[in-house]
Amino acid sequence: MLLIHIDREFVAKAFGNKFPDISRTPKNEFSKDMFTGKPCVISKNYVDGIMHYFYNQHVVTDEILAIKIKEVLLLLLSSRKAEDVALLLEHFVNKRTASFKEVVETHVLSEITLEELSQLCNMSLSTFKRQFKKIYNTTPNEYLFDKRLENSKKLLATSEHSIDEIALLSGFKTTAHFSRKFKEKYSIPPSQYKLTLSDK
Repeated sequence: MLLIHIDREFVAKAFGNKFPDISRTPKNEFSKDMFTGKPCVISKNYVDGIMHYFYNQHVVTDEILAIKIKEVLLLLLSSRKAEDVALLLEHFVNKRTASFKEVVETHVLSEITLEELSQLCNMSLSTFKRQFKKIYNTTPNEYLFDKRLENSKKLLATSEHSIDEIALLSGFKTTAHFSRKFKEKYSIPPSQYKLTLSDK
């Protein structure tokens, strides 16, 4: 999983302290999976492009950095998570800190570790877990699995996606892990659950 940390100062500079209107941002079919961990053409091309700068850091200027940051943020604003991304970016541009719950809810269906989530909240892992328990009255793992399984159950009932795709779209790294957790919660494998729906 690629986790990008961008300083607030660079976000503000990239947009000139003027946030883009996402209502005018076209939703790109190719970039819709940028938040699911599923490979897509645009995200792969972007990563391939910036690797040049990692190996040739002497050519990187503040102007180039601002352009590349603006590029990836605009791509994310055309993804299926555009509204969530916009919410976080508005906090950056307005020099406010995104709330704990906003960070959690934005990444609830992402393939993200608790360590990465705690970093996004500017907390140690232990502090993050305590704060999570205080706000949600449950552990991070229990909450995230519940939300991801609820999403997968909805997709099984309403979409034509395969089991593998649904596992990925719901934030699970492997289909086997998804199937095991689904059966633990609903007492039926996802493949069998999907079959029972098709029979109705």
